[in-house]
Amino acid sequence: MKATFRTLALLAAFSLGLISSARPVGDFTINFAAGILTASNSTPLANGSLVVLLTNGLNGSFSAPSSTAFVTGDDVLLGSFGTNSVDFDTAGGLIATLHPTFSGALTTGQQLMVRWFPSLTTASLAPGAGASYGEYSYLTGNLESDPSDWVLPGLGGIINPSLATASINGSSPNSAGQALLTIPEPSTCALLSGLAVLGLAGWRRHRYA
Repeated sequence: MKATFRTLALLAAFSLGLISSARPVGDFTINFAAGILTASNSTPLANGSLVVLLTNGLNGSFSAPSSTAFVTGDDVLLGSFGTNSVDFDTAGGLIATLHPTFSGALTTGQQLMVRWFPSLTTASLAPGAGASYGEYSYLTGNLESDPSDWVLPGLGGIINPSLATASINGSSPNSAGQALLTIPEPSTCALLSGLAVLGLAGWRRHRYA
């Protein structure tokens, strides 16, 4: 376990160049580590399973993913990567380096979140209905890092968010690393409502033709 936890200290470095016309954040570094991310049944993620890093928008809260998007609302996708037990030396763990460049309304103090999808890979274009996922941030009960490590820093800042569950001697419960959430299937009510609207529109066109 100690060797595994030492591996956890080999944090992934994300050098993010963020540009905003209104609120420039500037270049900063995120040293991020995740121990063992799992599916809902506690099975460690396979190599290449999709993990995304995101930040919430100016409304201060995160929106759930949808069947067509990994982030919704005014959340911003900072980067995506795959788990890699070869580099991390533990199934379900990850080490990765990203160098994205962004423009948008990003500002110092916005919260960070990591979100993972056991059934998806980095080649996936959308989650799809019924996909399971997990997510973790300081807002959801983070026990590993200082709160300041889970928000966008100022120009030149360095933050060190990490997720270490009890399975690798971390202080967060193993459930924190599980994909316990599911993207809902389109509801029958919503489908029927949509059909009713289309029917009404057709009736009106026919009536006034």
